[in-house]
Amino acid sequence: MNTLFLKFRISLENHNIDFSPKGPLTHRWMPNGESDSINLNVGNSDYNLQAWFERHGVVSGGMIEFDYKEKKVDPTIIPRQGILEIGPLYCLLEIKDVSDDELNAVRDNKIGDPNYMTLGKRVIGVIQPPISNFLRILRIQYGQYWLRELFPFDSRFHSLGSYCGSLRLLWSIDKTNWSEFTPDQQVIRMTSNIIRDHASFSNYINEEDWNEIKSKIKAEYSPSYVMILLIQSWEHYDQKNTKYAILDGVTALELAIDELLRSALGKMNIQFTKIDDFNTTQSLPVKTMLVTALKGNIKSEEITDTLETIKIRNDIVHEGKNPPDDAGNRLRGLINTVSKMMENREFRFPKANRGNAIQDVAEWEKLKAEYLASKK
Repeated sequence: MNTLFLKFRISLENHNIDFSPKGPLTHRWMPNGESDSINLNVGNSDYNLQAWFERHGVVSGGMIEFDYKEKKVDPTIIPRQGILEIGPLYCLLEIKDVSDDELNAVRDNKIGDPNYMTLGKRVIGVIQPPISNFLRILRIQYGQYWLRELFPFDSRFHSLGSYCGSLRLLWSIDKTNWSEFTPDQQVIRMTSNIIRDHASFSNYINEEDWNEIKSKIKAEYSPSYVMILLIQSWEHYDQKNTKYAILDGVTALELAIDELLRSALGKMNIQFTKIDDFNTTQSLPVKTMLVTALKGNIKSEEITDTLETIKIRNDIVHEGKNPPDDAGNRLRGLINTVSKMMENREFRFPKANRGNAIQDVAEWEKLKAEYLASKK
């Protein structure tokens, strides 16, 4: 068997979103290429998959601005800048079990050869799930919902060669000389997404978050369906679709309460059918107050906002009313309530269309200390 290396770059910019960032947005820190890479678990020792972000950008007006072509980032500015744009995701895959027939097909560029096609499908099958899960963590756990997802290969929409081409896949046997990885002809058959707003800098990914992401990847963490609904709710709100944001948010609340009750009663060996009786006889506001009281980590104002959002949802569903002007603030309280129920942490509210700032490191640290003190 032979070893083959494949490197590729995934564009995370969502062209269907107004003011879409080119990738993740971080706060006073930028991943530094392969030295800050994350090993993604592919579940097979014959494969090794690394992912990282390069420091794309130039200095303009005393601040770092993203630039696809340039990597002229001044490291002294990074800890002073409020928000930094990261850009595309870079990956390197090492495959240790490539057959002679597969390697020869790649070396001889036998486009369309069955061995080349078999290897191509294997490569895509290996890289897509762990990268997709990594991006879901960034999108859902860290609120960076504007990031374009990496969808599985679907022959209805494009050829395998086209899929590999979109990733700019290159192959090598020595990690020095690289050539295009093109299993078959590039044929495209179709594609489509949306977003906007402004948020505090603490909502963006920082260096501590990156280390936490590494541990989540290692622990094979995957966001729950409730958390997926929450980020959809926040996404709708950021798009100014407050009505749909509220519908998704309250649905997430209902599912979270049901999940918590089932888990708690299961530990007590109480039959799950009793939960159905409870759901039938008790209203959502009553269940919300009971569960939040038992959790003990949710602020009273967040509980109030959650109960008010339930009322707004009922008015939308049963009376066809539009959400009131303060619905967005209420929704934030509900989203935080559910996030604390499921993850024991506050939700991230980053916004794709945001402002920026540059300050001395001492001033940033002062603001950080004041922010942390206000959370106690």
